[in-house]
Amino acid sequence: MRTILIGDIHGCYDEFISLLDVTKFNKEKDRLVILGDFIDKGPKSFDVLKYLSELKDEMNDNLIVLEGNHEYHFKYRGHNIFKKMILICLGRSKTKQSFKDNGHNFNYYDTFLYTKLRNYYEDTNFRACHASIKKDNIKENSKYTLVANRFSTFNSKYKGKLTITGHLGLKEPMYFPGDGSHIELDYNEEKILPKKGIICIDTNCHAGNKLTAMIIDNNKYILKYVDGVKK
Repeated sequence: MRTILIGDIHGCYDEFISLLDVTKFNKEKDRLVILGDFIDKGPKSFDVLKYLSELKDEMNDNLIVLEGNHEYHFKYRGHNIFKKMILICLGRSKTKQSFKDNGHNFNYYDTFLYTKLRNYYEDTNFRACHASIKKDNIKENSKYTLVANRFSTFNSKYKGKLTITGHLGLKEPMYFPGDGSHIELDYNEEKILPKKGIICIDTNCHAGNKLTAMIIDNNKYILKYVDGVKK
C-alpha cells in the first residue's frame, strides 16, 4: 500500500484536489496522511473540511488527519482573548468567509475537528506529525512539540526515526538529518527513504508557492507538487 502525505493545505482546496490527481490517488488502495494546517489563510477552508470529512467516512483508518496549530487554535475561537489574533494573525477571516459563503457557522464541522484528528501517525519506516519532534519515542513528546514547535526542526538535532512534518513554510521541501545541516530535496526523483531525521514538506501553497506531496512505497519515496495560485 502506498502512503501519500500532503503538506499544509491552508484552505487551498483547488490545489489540493489537483495534487491528488497528480499523485494518482486511489482511495480504495492508498493511505492518505494530511499533515495538519488544512484550514485558514487560503480561500476554501470549508471545502477542504467538507472533502476530508466525507473522505474519512469512506476511507476510515486509511485517512489520517493530523492536527496542526491552526486546527488547535480553531477550538479557542469563542474565547474573547483570542478573537483578534485568530481573525488577523492566523488568517481566520478567509475561513470565516468560506463558511459564510456555504451558509454555515464555524461549528458545522466541530464533530470532525474534535474527534477525528490525531497528534501523530507512526508506520514501519517513518512517522508523521505537524510541527516537530524531540524525543525518539513519539509518545514522550509534548502536544506543543508535535503541533506547534518549529524550532526543533530548524535546529536539526533530532536523529531518531524518520519523521515527516509540515508547519515550516519553506520554499522547497527539506531534509534535516540531525547534524545541524539541511538538504533541499528534488521533485519527481524516486529515492531511498532515509532512516533518521526530519523531512518537511510544507511549501507555502497559500502564499503562491507550491503544495507538496510525498509518496512512500516500502522503503522508497518520491515528491510531487502543484503550483499555488499567485495572490
